[in-house]
Amino acid sequence: MQSFAYANPATIQEAVALLSAKWGEADVLAGGTDLIFTYDTQLERTGITTLLSDLNRTGIGFRDLRTEQSSLEDIFVGLVSDRQ
Repeated sequence: MQSFAYANPATIQEAVALLSAKWGEADVLAGGTDLIFTYDTQLERTGITTLLSDLNRTGIGFRDLRTEQSSLEDIFVGLVSDRQ
């Protein structure tokens, strides 16, 4: 699982300084409305609980969570290829 750090700069100067320090590594969340978390369902711990706890602890609120699962075909192909 990849870790991440969230920054909430108060000014454009702070944002530029943060991006300059991590150029090529940092991503800007435009609008700040969506967070996509991809994880391996084969792992014992996916990190979702930790992610939600960390977001809450930093004061990032959320009202709506949406999940998407792989199609049954993707799951079947994964199971078959694991056995080979």
